[in-house]
Amino acid sequence: MDDLGIAIQGPGGGNAWRTLGPATGPGDPLRGAGETGTTAATGRSGFAAKLTDALAQVDALQDRAGDRATALARGEPVELHDVLVAMDESDVAFRLLLEVRNRLLDAWQTLTRTPI
Repeated sequence: MDDLGIAIQGPGGGNAWRTLGPATGPGDPLRGAGETGTTAATGRSGFAAKLTDALAQVDALQDRAGDRATALARGEPVELHDVLVAMDESDVAFRLLLEVRNRLLDAWQTLTRTPI
């Protein structure tokens, strides 16, 4: 099973399980319009790569904000507004990622409640 593979139960609730990998056709709904499908940072394609890259970017923003706050606390020459801007950027990015997660969970719960 691929890292995005999903096992679903077949009609009738029996043992008819099949594995679905990520969509790879030209009409792939998990890719943006005009997108080549490969993410530069990971070399992978598709939704999982985009999500992984977004998570890495949020982590980097949080690290940067933490580093600047630590430098300010140590008394290093750091502008206060730089610290506040870095903290706000990381907060907004984290909230966006959290909202994406919430929407994905809602979509998954909707799909699992849908009768086949």
